[in-house]
Amino acid sequence: SSAYKKEFLISNHIQFNTNYTYYSDFVFLLKCLMNCKTVKDCLDSEYIKRRHNDPINYPALRQMEDDGRFNERIAIFNEAYELVEGNEVLKYCVDRKIISYYLGRFIRRLRRSEKPEWKKVYYPALSKVMQNCSPDTIMEYKKEQQAMILSIQANNLPRTLKQVRKY
Repeated sequence: SSAYKKEFLISNHIQFNTNYTYYSDFVFLLKCLMNCKTVKDCLDSEYIKRRHNDPINYPALRQMEDDGRFNERIAIFNEAYELVEGNEVLKYCVDRKIISYYLGRFIRRLRRSEKPEWKKVYYPALSKVMQNCSPDTIMEYKKEQQAMILSIQANNLPRTLKQVRKY
């Protein structure tokens, strides 16, 4: 969790993009990191998080599924790359976030889903975004993971599916 001084946000024109439903916090955080001069740990702070456990009537954002969710994620990743251009430290963070999503969630959905969108629409869209990932960042992963990353960067679905099954 993070807390920001109101003056800091106002003076740097930082606010959440209300056009996004799911992932506005990612770009917000990047803007904060790009403009901050110091960061202070506050270990004694308290944070209360309300848990939603009614996916039917009052779903939490993480429980909601709709067709726009993936497209919003891709838009956020593209916006993040534009924002951090020239800042290698934050670009590294964006690379890691995208690779983490790909290896942790996307490949499971790609393999298990019966919906053709995962292979025909979502895979090429994520492939295009992942072409921005730095080779140096990719080299930090295990060989099997590197192979999966390189295959999606090449937009090679058959090779990706073969590697995913093997992995």
